[in-house]
Amino acid sequence: MLLWSDLSIAWAPYNTDTNGFDWTLYRNGNFTGAGYQIPEAVASAITAVVSVAGGFIMFTATNAVAATYHAGNINAPWVFREVPGAGGVPSTTAVTVDTSLGHVYAYTTAGFQRITLNGVTEVFFDVADLIQGGVYETYNSSTKTLELQQHELSRTLAYKLVCAGNRYLCVLLGQDSGVGNSTFEFILVYDLALERWGRLKTVEGARSVVFYPELGYYSGAAGIDGGTAIRIVSKLRVEDN
Repeated sequence: MLLWSDLSIAWAPYNTDTNGFDWTLYRNGNFTGAGYQIPEAVASAITAVVSVAGGFIMFTATNAVAATYHAGNINAPWVFREVPGAGGVPSTTAVTVDTSLGHVYAYTTAGFQRITLNGVTEVFFDVADLIQGGVYETYNSSTKTLELQQHELSRTLAYKLVCAGNRYLCVLLGQDSGVGNSTFEFILVYDLALERWGRLKTVEGARSVVFYPELGYYSGAAGIDGGTAIRIVSKLRVEDN
């Protein structure tokens, strides 16, 4: 188990004798495998921690720090180092946290990035421009046309990244009410296997979206109509705005 607070990170192994996580550093004169550390590369307070194959990645508001696991050293099982070129994120909403891939996708202070324990690849420049520019298209169900919308400057453009079924990268976009209660209007969906984009429109009032891989569809948390809270609007290629 991992716990973090401000600049520090702590870890503890599962103890089968007590059926719980053992945070004691020493037991009967031996190291238990538990510990804590303030990694030198952490530039500011930790905002998100996500797991990847071989370790985990810690994000701050300005950078990212990789933690690589070394089973041969129970005293200090984690080796921390800054990920070169990686930007920071404000919270876990800007990072894909539900994936077993060897990397994460994140919308950082350095743009849209695919981040591993060893490095960074810049990706999806057009999506980053879309989020920054605040100009997007919405579907008018009355006229059955796409209309260009200018994001309200008085509000914050809300976004959230989700990796569904280790195949679909979903970028949820919408309005932030300013009280931490986001309403997502549509979702950009990238098929990692076919390498193409699509777009889904949420039902009015949906504040979150859940993917059911065993059923193969998405459902909104509010305004569900017959169990189908999202309808496909159009296939699209994200273009410069």
